[in-house]
Amino acid sequence: MRSSHRGFRERTVWDADQLEADLVVRLWDERVMPIECKVSNSSINSVKRLNNDAAAKAEEWIKDFGQTQVVPVAVLSGVYKLHNLENAQSRGLTIYWAHRLDDLVDWIAATNRGRSEKQSQ
Repeated sequence: MRSSHRGFRERTVWDADQLEADLVVRLWDERVMPIECKVSNSSINSVKRLNNDAAAKAEEWIKDFGQTQVVPVAVLSGVYKLHNLENAQSRGLTIYWAHRLDDLVDWIAATNRGRSEKQSQ
């Protein structure tokens, strides 16, 4: 594990490549959701934070785990250029905003709906 800001530590998702995330969530449907938390104080800084770091990790996670087994996510706060956001999404990164965490919580809860329906059949 690598030290991060504010005393948090990144969690290793997969030992073979030492892929790390700020938080790793096991979804109700058994997929893995590695979450990167990023803050950018300028649109120029957003390239490094979002595209060179979080989106690059998303591509690696998808390559290593497969499209159906992993849901790479970034929780963002701050200033980002629209084209950087679009680029990150096109590379497989799902984006949530820190000021709207209820959207993320609701999406995670929704992964349990299909599971509950399958179990009742």
